[in-house]
Amino acid sequence: MASSLGLTMAARDRLPERILFAEQGQLGRAVDLFKETMTRALWACREAPSLEDAEQRFEALYGPREMSPFAPGNWDAVRSELEKSGWGR
Repeated sequence: MASSLGLTMAARDRLPERILFAEQGQLGRAVDLFKETMTRALWACREAPSLEDAEQRFEALYGPREMSPFAPGNWDAVRSELEKSGWGR
């Protein structure tokens, strides 16, 4: 979907996995968050969506968090920390 919009995605960010995790596997919510993240990148005239795009939209929906799935860094490490803390929206 991103490439059809003229956007590229950094594989290292693993954004689709983070979005699905953030929305606790709820596909409809994940698709909505993904689309809104892509929209933010397009409106900003960037070539790629960022973790910050997803973070800002997620925060607008659910409020600020100390840590979210969109924290910078290695996704496996971020996910592990969130799971240890009992992650939930």
